[in-house]
Amino acid sequence: MSKYEDRVKEQSVENRQIYYEWIDEFNRLGKRSLKTYKSTVTEFLEFNGGISILDIKIETIKKFLEKKLYKPNTKQNKLLYLKDILEFVSRKYKTRWNFTVDDLKNLLLTRDEIRESTISAEPLSAKQLIKLYNFFNEHIKEGKWLVVYTIFRLMYNYDLDKFDIAKINSETYDLQKGEFIKDRFSSTIIFDEEIVSIFKKNGSDFLPNNDSSVYDRLRNIEEVLDVNITQEVIKTTRELLTIRCPHCGKFIENDVSLFGYVQTDLLNLGTLIVCKKCLENEL
Repeated sequence: MSKYEDRVKEQSVENRQIYYEWIDEFNRLGKRSLKTYKSTVTEFLEFNGGISILDIKIETIKKFLEKKLYKPNTKQNKLLYLKDILEFVSRKYKTRWNFTVDDLKNLLLTRDEIRESTISAEPLSAKQLIKLYNFFNEHIKEGKWLVVYTIFRLMYNYDLDKFDIAKINSETYDLQKGEFIKDRFSSTIIFDEEIVSIFKKNGSDFLPNNDSSVYDRLRNIEEVLDVNITQEVIKTTRELLTIRCPHCGKFIENDVSLFGYVQTDLLNLGTLIVCKKCLENEL
C-alpha cells in the first residue's frame, strides 16, 4: 500500500469518499501528475488531523504551508495542488469553511516575491564531484550510502526527480531488462549496467517510496561535501559539465569516450574536438 493510501485509510468515511470522488474526476478530465497532487492532498488531510474537509479553516492551510521550510516555488505548487481538490469540494458540497477558494489567491506569492526569495543553485565543481565519487567508491557497500549513491546517479544520469524515483518499484521497473517506465506518457528508460546490478542485488523496492524520503536521503551528501544538494544543484551541474559539439551543435556528456579528434591546418585551427557520431558518420 502506498503512503497516500496509508494516510487516507486513517481518514473519516466522509473524507475518504470525497477524496476518491476527486480522484475519479481528476482521471476523467485526463489531468496529469496525479501522484504529485495526491502527495500534497493526503499530506494535508493528515495534517488536518481527521477533521472533515468540509470544515477546513484557512489558518490550517497557512500553518500547513509553513510547517516545513519549503522553497517559495514548492510552497506555491503545494497550494495550487491543494486548491484543485478544494475547488472540487466547493462545487460538489456545501462547505462550512471560513474562506472561499478565491481567498487562496491571497496566499500566493507574486513573481517578484518568488524571484527575490529564490537562491540560484550553484553547480558542483569537478573537484567536488571527484571527491563525492571517491567517497561513494569507499562506502558504497554500506546500505545508507548505496541508497544515496543510487538516488544521485538516477538524478544526475537520467534526469529523474524525487517523484520519479519514488515510483520505482516492482510494477514500474523490470528487474531483468533494467527498464523503468515513469508513466504512460513517457518512453521507457533503460538503466546502465551498474544501476541494473544494484537493483538486481537489492530488489526493485529498496529505494524510498515517497518523495520526501528520497530528498532526505539525498541531503545526506551534505555530510561529505558540506553543500546542500538539491535537484536544482544536480541539474545545473549536469548542464555545466556538458560539451557542445561544434559540428552538430548537440550537448554531449563530458566523457572522453564520446568525442574524437580531427587534425586540420585550415585557418590554423589545429586539432578539432567533435562528438564520435559526427566523426564516424559525417567528417
